[in-house]
Amino acid sequence: MTTGKLTELYNFGKSAGGMGRNLITTFRQLNTSTLLFGSFPAGLHLVDLRHPSAVVKSADLPKAPSALQATPLCVREAINAPNFVVSGRFPSILLYDLRRGLNTCSPIYSGADSLSSMTVVSNDRVIAGGSYRGIIFL
Repeated sequence: MTTGKLTELYNFGKSAGGMGRNLITTFRQLNTSTLLFGSFPAGLHLVDLRHPSAVVKSADLPKAPSALQATPLCVREAINAPNFVVSGRFPSILLYDLRRGLNTCSPIYSGADSLSSMTVVSNDRVIAGGSYRGIIFL
């Protein structure tokens, strides 16, 4: 029989000066020792699983002028590692290269209000779904 152990990876309220009212909205294990998770309202965070009590890097997501809060909802690895893509409550898909850190990304504007799901098809193709502006019939 296998028993699990619950380990607190990170407490936003302690380090960010907040009230502890943060929500992990998505996460992805990028390799055997690296976990990437997105949170509201804090952004993106990399955790080294060999030292789970400390966040290695954190970054705010770039915000569109119309977005009150950019919240990551989906993280997927790109075909060519160490890249990954992020989508969420903002109108773009964000491409990150871990060699350049979390502070630099390439945005791909989608025209959507929010992108809640996504899959990587090939090195240059991503399929995303979400809330798009459309024709409203009254």
